[in-house]
Amino acid sequence: MTDDYRVIIRAKERRRRVPLSDVQIWRLEQKGEFPQRFQLTPGGRAVGWYADEVDEWVRRRVRGGGRPVVKPKDKRPVVEDDAATVAV
Repeated sequence: MTDDYRVIIRAKERRRRVPLSDVQIWRLEQKGEFPQRFQLTPGGRAVGWYADEVDEWVRRRVRGGGRPVVKPKDKRPVVEDDAATVAV
């Protein structure tokens, strides 16, 4: 690849590289935590991302540059019993 151009990926390829929902990606973009999409045609619906920016975002996440992994809290349902509260 030369430095004369940058590869643009569309939503389908972005989903393959970053398997997060479209809404989650949009939220990350709004907070400045994911590369910003851009319109491919004036006034059109087609959008894209620069592949190198998306790949760098993935590398930072994989290499620990992102937020630390937090284990989810225990979400087992709690059953009320006359004797005591018991987690199922």
